[in-house]
Amino acid sequence: MRISFLIMVCWCVIVSSKAQFKVDAQLRVRSEYRDGVKALMHDSQRPAWVTAQRTRLNFQYHDERVEFYISFNDARVWGESEIASNQSKVGLYQAYVKYGLNSNFNIKVGRQVLNYDKKRLLADKNWNTAGASHDIALMQFKSNKLESHLGLAYGNDSDRLFESDYSVKQYKYLIFWWWNYAFNNSTQLSIMNIVDGNQKKNDYKTVYARATSGFLLTAKEGCFSFDLSSYVQYGKHVTGQKIMAYLFQFSPSVEINEALTFSVGYERLSGSDATQSGNKYHAFSTLYGSGHTFHGSMDYFTDIPKHTLGGGLQDAYFKTAVRASEKIIVKAALHNFRLANKVLVDDAGDGSKTVANCQLGTEMDLTVLYKFFTNSDLTMGYSTLMPSPTMALLKGGDSRQSQHWIYLSVRFNPELFKTEKK
Repeated sequence: MRISFLIMVCWCVIVSSKAQFKVDAQLRVRSEYRDGVKALMHDSQRPAWVTAQRTRLNFQYHDERVEFYISFNDARVWGESEIASNQSKVGLYQAYVKYGLNSNFNIKVGRQVLNYDKKRLLADKNWNTAGASHDIALMQFKSNKLESHLGLAYGNDSDRLFESDYSVKQYKYLIFWWWNYAFNNSTQLSIMNIVDGNQKKNDYKTVYARATSGFLLTAKEGCFSFDLSSYVQYGKHVTGQKIMAYLFQFSPSVEINEALTFSVGYERLSGSDATQSGNKYHAFSTLYGSGHTFHGSMDYFTDIPKHTLGGGLQDAYFKTAVRASEKIIVKAALHNFRLANKVLVDDAGDGSKTVANCQLGTEMDLTVLYKFFTNSDLTMGYSTLMPSPTMALLKGGDSRQSQHWIYLSVRFNPELFKTEKK
């Protein structure tokens, strides 16, 4: 490892007269007081105090046509390893090469993050300690107003000679086509089509294709702006059921001045009606996107079909952001969560099923970001959830207790070394 590192540094310094080489890093330490995160607490449980650390070391080389990037990642929870342990947890977060065929067309191959359309369906999930990255090949086209990406991935869990059962809990293959057109400086339209293949359990010869298609429209006029998105999901679920599901989202916002912004919004992710029989699956999945970005900081709905028992989700929200100074940003959000369709629950505890009340709860989030140094920041957050009895039936715990979450995160992103093109 050390020898490889020295060779890489020496090689890049030698060629630095014709190219650029950069080394940067990240250290993020986040401590959390968890008194109702992801699941409701009850009297027999005690709140947890957890500190997680992420360390990354990144190398980037690029010249006029070639870019090479490699990122090593160590993600750990304080105390999970013995203090004298020599067990390494360093992994490869990203490693790709990007080659420009001409000024408009690139090919990018290797392990890399995918972030599209505000992280709705494909995201790096960097709120998590480890993050998310994909082994994929991308073909990228960009002109004056149009940008288009085609992604292709096919996975196996080992170096096999023949296809066999795929044991990794993710897609067997992934194909997506993303298209973005800028009408002007303030209006853009993105169209996304994704097909992911998921193997039937214990049957490697059967891979069900699930498709998701839709758009995101963003526009701004003066101090007013809005986001409008809609997606449909079809094909087959991993169980073999036919899928017919949808997502709809609309969020207008107003910028009072450079320091103050307000926005409201509504999202509906469809669900199945548990009182109706049928062979179609109506619960919309946000695939490989970021639930933390959209549906509250306490992460009750990161896997919406699972966390709503297939009933889907409605999220009506209000958000505001205040730039108190050049270094301090304060954000607040209020979410009201409801089921999108009927769910059957055993609320009496006798085994009988009744239709649950659709109200799930109200969450309030407050975040303060302080940029105390170059490429470094301190973030403090507090969230609370007022759950309904239905939330307890879905997630467990006691709905009579208010749920709380506090965190403190410090992040350093130093640039360690950089050469300039000559």
